[in-house]
Amino acid sequence: MRLPWRTYNAKGIFSKTDDSREDSETILKENFHTYDIRVVGCVAFFVCRK
Repeated sequence: MRLPWRTYNAKGIFSKTDDSREDSETILKENFHTYDIRVVGCVAFFVCRK
């Protein structure tokens, strides 16, 4: 069974297989006044406000 994220990466829907939580948090911190990031399994969910 293929995991959905592998299918999405293969189709080009997702392309962030080498990103870390720290990388994502750095980008959010640089571009938004407030943010919240949570990792569930292999997916990072985030909410941002300028």
